[in-house]
Amino acid sequence: MAYFPLFVDLKGKRCLVVGGKRVALRKARALAEYGGEVFAVAEVFCEGWEGWKGVKEPVLIRRRAVLADADRMDLVICAASDAVFHREMSRYCRERAILVNVADSKEESSFLFPALVRRKDVVLGISTGGNSPAASRYLREEIDRRLPENFGALVEKLGSFRELVKETLPKQKEREEVFSRIFFSALEEGEVKEAYFLIHLMFSFQNVFDTLDEMLKVPLFFKQHVSLHFEYPILIKSWIFHDGFDFLQGNVKFAEEQNLLQIFQCLIVIKPVSCFAFVRRL
Repeated sequence: MAYFPLFVDLKGKRCLVVGGKRVALRKARALAEYGGEVFAVAEVFCEGWEGWKGVKEPVLIRRRAVLADADRMDLVICAASDAVFHREMSRYCRERAILVNVADSKEESSFLFPALVRRKDVVLGISTGGNSPAASRYLREEIDRRLPENFGALVEKLGSFRELVKETLPKQKEREEVFSRIFFSALEEGEVKEAYFLIHLMFSFQNVFDTLDEMLKVPLFFKQHVSLHFEYPILIKSWIFHDGFDFLQGNVKFAEEQNLLQIFQCLIVIKPVSCFAFVRRL
C-alpha cells in the first residue's frame, strides 16, 4: 500500500538522529533546515556535523546510543550500522507513539523519509514506498532540474496578495481566476510584476461600476496596498498620450491633479485590455 504524504511543521520539534555517518548527517541537516531541533548520538561523527550556516547546529552526544535517548523526542531517525539496535529502538518508539524512521527498513519505520525538492516554501516530497531509493533519487534530480530556481519566490510573491484579494473579491471562483492568470503570467515572464497583478485584479471590476467616479476610486484603493515601480516612465507616458488620449481630454482637471502613476492606474480600469498589452511589452 502507498504511503500518504503528510506535511508537518517541525519548528521546535525535538528530533533524535542515531548515527554519525553520511546518511545520518544528510537526514539531520534536512530536519534542521525545516526547523527541527536535532540531537545526534554516535560514538564517532564524520566530517560535516559542525559549522552549519543558516540553520541551528545539532547537539552532538558522543557515546553509544541507548533506548532512553528517545524519551521526550517527537521523532527518531535510526541511521547507524546496528540493525539489532535499530529494531529495538523501533519497538521502543512504537510502544510510546514516537514517530520512527529506520534507514533501509520500511517494515520497522512508522514513517518514510522522502527525497526532497525545495524552492523556499514550495516543497516536494518523493517516495517510492521504500521500494527503490534509486528511483526516488532519479525523480528528485529530474524535478530539481526542471523546476525554475525562482519558483518559490514567485509563489511567495503571489501569497503576499492573498489578503488583498480575499478582501476585494468575495467569490472563490473570481479569486481563483485572478490568481490563475497572474501565476501563469509570472511563470512565463519569470517574475511577478505588480502591474500584472493590478491589471488582472481590476479585470474583475470593470463591469461592476456605474459611473466614472466610482471607477476612479479603485486605483486609489489599490495604491494603499500595492506599490507600482516602473522602469520605463517615458514609455508609459507615450502610451498614456496615445491609447489614453481620449480619456485625458475628457478629464483635464483630473489629469492636472494626479501624477503620472495615478493616471496610469486609472487607465488600467478604463482600458484594461490595451493597458495589459502595453505592460507585457515592458
